Amino acid sequence: MSKPLLTTERVYIGLGSNLADPAEQLRSALKALA
Repeated sequence: MSKPLLTTERVYIGLGSNLADPAEQLRSALKALA
């Protein structure tokens, strides 16, 4: 349970600096995890 959360957090941090829209961050995060 904690591993996926940590990975998601890293993805959000990486995308957060590049993308401003939360929706885009979610889509990119899902693509990265998938």
